[in-house]
Amino acid sequence: MQSIAIGGHDSAQFYLGVCYNQGYVIDKNANEAVHWFIQSAEQNNHKAQFNLVSILYTHCIHISAVSLTPSYINC
Repeated sequence: MQSIAIGGHDSAQFYLGVCYNQGYVIDKNANEAVHWFIQSAEQNNHKAQFNLVSILYTHCIHISAVSLTPSYINC
């Protein structure tokens, strides 16, 4: 799945973010989850947009910390 995600497939990027966020099959890693959710969210994947906002909120990461000001996050 990672090679497909690296290739730019938004659903693969989303599911890889979920795997990192939940620790499915791979070690749990919030930073990697954020990275993959951003990649997918920037392609208008609504599930990734939701999960990105959720993980940023849950881990108290300010949006400026990830160098991102997308239109779907109204700060």
